[in-house]
Amino acid sequence: ETGVDEMNWDDLTKNDMRWPTIREVHAYRCEVYTLVRNAILEHPTFECGEPHGSSSCCKIEWNSDAWALVMAFEHERIHIETSSVLFRELPIELVRRPKYFPPMHPTVLQTERRTPETSWTVVPAGSVKIGKSRDFPSFGWDNEYGERDVHVPSFRVSQHYVSNDHFLDFVKGGGYSQPQYWTQDGWKWKTFRNVKWPCFWVPNGPSGLHRYHIRMIFEVVPWNGSLPAIVNAHEAAAYTNWLNEKENLPLHALSSYRLPTESELARIRHAGAEQFASEMGASEARSVPPLPTDALVARDAVMHLTGQQFHSRLKQNRNLAFSSECSVDASRPTNAPGEGGGPVYDIQGNVWQWCLDWFAALPGFRVHRLYDDFSTPCFDGQHNCISGGSFASTGDEASLYARFHFRPHFYQHAGFRIARSEAAFVDDAADVREIPLTHVNSPPPHASGWDPRRTATNGISLKRMRRSEAGRDGEISWEEVADCDAGVALPALRTGYASMTEDRMLQMHYGTCGQAASALLGSGGSFPRILAEHATAAAARVCTGTSRALEVGCTVGGGTFALASMGAFGSVIGVDGDASCISMAQRIAETGELSFTERLEGELVERHAIALNADKSTRSRCSFRVMDPCGLSPELGAFDVVVVNNVLSRVVSPKSVLGRMGSARGLVALGGVCVVADTFDWQEELTPRDSWLGGRRDDGQSSRASVAKIMSDSGFELVDECELPMVLPVTSRCVEMHAPCMSTWVRRS
Repeated sequence: ETGVDEMNWDDLTKNDMRWPTIREVHAYRCEVYTLVRNAILEHPTFECGEPHGSSSCCKIEWNSDAWALVMAFEHERIHIETSSVLFRELPIELVRRPKYFPPMHPTVLQTERRTPETSWTVVPAGSVKIGKSRDFPSFGWDNEYGERDVHVPSFRVSQHYVSNDHFLDFVKGGGYSQPQYWTQDGWKWKTFRNVKWPCFWVPNGPSGLHRYHIRMIFEVVPWNGSLPAIVNAHEAAAYTNWLNEKENLPLHALSSYRLPTESELARIRHAGAEQFASEMGASEARSVPPLPTDALVARDAVMHLTGQQFHSRLKQNRNLAFSSECSVDASRPTNAPGEGGGPVYDIQGNVWQWCLDWFAALPGFRVHRLYDDFSTPCFDGQHNCISGGSFASTGDEASLYARFHFRPHFYQHAGFRIARSEAAFVDDAADVREIPLTHVNSPPPHASGWDPRRTATNGISLKRMRRSEAGRDGEISWEEVADCDAGVALPALRTGYASMTEDRMLQMHYGTCGQAASALLGSGGSFPRILAEHATAAAARVCTGTSRALEVGCTVGGGTFALASMGAFGSVIGVDGDASCISMAQRIAETGELSFTERLEGELVERHAIALNADKSTRSRCSFRVMDPCGLSPELGAFDVVVVNNVLSRVVSPKSVLGRMGSARGLVALGGVCVVADTFDWQEELTPRDSWLGGRRDDGQSSRASVAKIMSDSGFELVDECELPMVLPVTSRCVEMHAPCMSTWVRRS
């Protein structure tokens, strides 16, 4: 019951929420079907009466209300694919192949099929444009739009996916027992889950014999070494490091084997698209409508072919022609760009390909008003790009421009191929050699405090090399460049809550903010404690219960402990998207101890122990979880008091946070209290401008008014509103003073 994008691989919190019955689900689906059908029949957009493709036909564009329908259809396509992965993870006795579901690919049962040897194709240096034009005549998710021109240095890439047979060598060679092959987080995941082989391999005998069957979506089939290895990004990165050691190559260097980057794969994929357009344009006997003259549309095969036509015409496994992956050499290869370009198999379709890049926005990115948190919460340095689509990808996700993402521990119909920077050992013409990662210096927004200016990626360090002077014998030498500043420069974060260091945060929660500020404000000048006092007083006034409380944006936990000690709540949960802050809060809950460094003046500092006004009994009633405030899980249940502490102006989708307070499975119980506090100090680095709750010149609406409307529409009544002093420590005699707006609400319906 972890879903498709659980926060952490070690989050095994029991799911206590009440799931609807099958009858309730069916009734809901019938209701939605009727609403959608009526919208299609009655909405003016669909009443133009002109044939599709005519110049006068009504268009559904980004700003059209009808875009919501297409968005829903495409989202359902994603659900079909991700659900099929969850089916594949279920016990085989709990699933059954639907009558009309596509068959498995014929190569699945060709168990004697020979696995091709590892072969390489060299791709010369060149440029690629990543991003979808906003006037492209099909739906696209927000992350696809924008544009980034990337110079891709020459590289070599494996012609095929890493197959089951090749990955079996890694398993037999002790790959799952050697920490040197794994990233730190990957090794933690492996040991916590006690993983010894890929998820969809089914042992067939004693583990030492390494005999396996393979789990498909609805069947378990005999071993087939020619199928691509379906693994997560942690396993893929570990394999590349194992291969480096096997072939005496350095780890984490430009010359190392690694995963390909998004732009490297895009360079090959776009070359294949040009080949498709050329072939289809020259074909006389084709079973598809004539290709439009628009060159971009002509290059995107999913605009023209069904799944079966992908198979029959192009010998590609995508758009759900089949319900399984196929052998790594079963599809027709794409010719890599450049004169005499070598073959690359399955550059689109079969299975997704893990990329080295973290998922990030393109220059020109905009959120959509109807779904402002589709991509933005995942611009967090915790989601790897995946590229090319799988056999189960349909519609937009099977297109040339699809960009998708998953956490590195997550399983998808995804495999990988190997890449290596060719320039690092054959091209002496370039002055700077680097791995072209699209997340480096990507434009905002960035979630969960991610700073892509200095973020390494899964399995490799960010390194650039610069030409040095020629040596004595005329040889070219290279030196490492410390920075990674290729791309769009980010504006520096301003002072304020979002820029607090861990030491300053601990001082704010558990220390004092100077004698003058403490005397003026009380509670040691601690804003989390002041906020907890107001929340517990409000709960007493409206006579709500004291069973459960929740703090959203708890950071290092001071407010959570204050709620437990002041409000006598039986259980208090603190959630925050920052894993390091949650780790500190958990340590304090366990030991009651932690220290921080206070900056006195200039270079002088002083260590302090935290001052925690909570005994062991109080601490035992507090728990902390890493959770994106934009995706607060329904399984948290309902609370008597919820405090939203300076979260709205720090997240990519503040409306999503407030939207979880009410509704049928809202976090605030009927009659419960919700306290919202925020400075509304909006910054585009943290929150896309289109997602600000107010403060924009174009409509002139205040954030306070926007919050009031959202809460009122969700069944809440305003009972109190004021501004509270919030002091952020800088030095022993220097503080920052802020005045967050605090509003207190009672849920009435």
